[in-house]
Amino acid sequence: MKAKKLFGILLAGAMALSAVAGLAACGGDDEPPATDNGLKYYVVGGNASNSTASYLYTVSNWKTEHIPELEMVKEEGTQKYSIELDLIAGDEFKIVNDAPGTGFWDNEMGFGKLATGKNDKDEDVFKETGQYGGNIGLQQGFDGRYKFTLENNSITWQLLQKFEMVTVTYKDGDTVLGTQDVKKGETLAEADLLAAPEKLFMTFEGWMNGTTAYTGGTVNEAFTLTAKYTEEANESYTADETEYYLVGTGEGTLKESGWNVGDGETPVPEALFLTKDTAYTQHNVFTIEATLYAGDQFKIAHDNSWDGAFNYTNLLEADGVPSPFEGSDNLVVKTGHDGVYRITLVTDEGEEGIYYELLEEKESLIVDYYLAGTYATAEGAEVQFRAEPGDWTIHLTEGENDEWTCEVTITENDYIPSGWDDNKDGSVHAAALKVKINGSYYGVDNTAENPSGTTGDGNMLLAAGTYKITFNAETKVISWTLVTAEPAE
Repeated sequence: MKAKKLFGILLAGAMALSAVAGLAACGGDDEPPATDNGLKYYVVGGNASNSTASYLYTVSNWKTEHIPELEMVKEEGTQKYSIELDLIAGDEFKIVNDAPGTGFWDNEMGFGKLATGKNDKDEDVFKETGQYGGNIGLQQGFDGRYKFTLENNSITWQLLQKFEMVTVTYKDGDTVLGTQDVKKGETLAEADLLAAPEKLFMTFEGWMNGTTAYTGGTVNEAFTLTAKYTEEANESYTADETEYYLVGTGEGTLKESGWNVGDGETPVPEALFLTKDTAYTQHNVFTIEATLYAGDQFKIAHDNSWDGAFNYTNLLEADGVPSPFEGSDNLVVKTGHDGVYRITLVTDEGEEGIYYELLEEKESLIVDYYLAGTYATAEGAEVQFRAEPGDWTIHLTEGENDEWTCEVTITENDYIPSGWDDNKDGSVHAAALKVKINGSYYGVDNTAENPSGTTGDGNMLLAAGTYKITFNAETKVISWTLVTAEPAE
């Protein structure tokens, strides 16, 4: 399906951005060697916004290799090296050399070697940029052609020509897809227009400037291009007016759910409902944007029931891209795939399925390992499963070899009620416990005797006593040993 390609493109673009940030931060703090005959000096750089209008982005993009077009020229009879560069706002770079026996970034020279970042009007033309600093970055409003000269480990600069940049904005309806900076008076060729995103059941027809198809031309002022799509025909279309919503548990958007499928008394929060995409008139497409973290899990339900819920078996994978989800019933977010996702549900007959698209990567949450389970404050009191940590919670402590451990004491007051027949250990009543990690529970399906590696539905049933519980964070295997059969007084 078309959405599969889109996710791969987006994910590849998210990975490329991370690599650029890493390279921009590379390099040591050692004093670079003095310039000397026999060495070649050249520029490496990119653009903070990955703008295709940036010469540094299109030619270098922080590649760790000698690019001839960016080699500095040695002025005859001097120890000076110079280069002329077209720069736009957001461009950033460093100068490196090929001194033998050194690493690529060992002799880098950046903002700290720039003789001055101001012009004769006392304006800051350049600033220090990069994830950890050190890059020479061009400020807004100073786009132009510059000459940089390296002599005695000092970098000087001269503005040769200032040019004006014009911004072309790309939109799909009201959504901004991206922007493109073009030098005023230059030609924007059709081949250089941004690629339009592929969309489910849609065919891209081209870019529109107002009501006119745009195929390129001279750019003298800012303008907006709008993507034109034609919906694929669907002769068997029947409008689906069902209300669909996420049901699950987690630390992001799903925190509002708590597995609430809706029972008439406790309504499903509005933030969990999918919205029908009105851009489609011949297909049933529902979407929601959700923040998901590792261990979060969900289904898509409707009509206050689990019947007919969409789950992991309905997930449509993206070709050639590692899936962010795992599971057999619930969709469970894998470790390292935290982010904001667009979840799309299609309910057309014969086309039913769940699509996903990564919109933004998120930093992983601090993982909290703890026990959750049944408890009773007095005989006959309501017994329930604690879903969130609290004062009563027993946290696991990290040890060696990715193992987390704790000790827990069970009394008869902690037993589950006799009505829970499926949680009896033979004829012995017991407490029901699991290890919980950022929304995922691990129980009997993850025991040393049954190391399935999947999130289990079964509880650990423990009779009165003190137990040592061990969870291996790498293998997802849980085990427990009885320390003493009698609970502490």
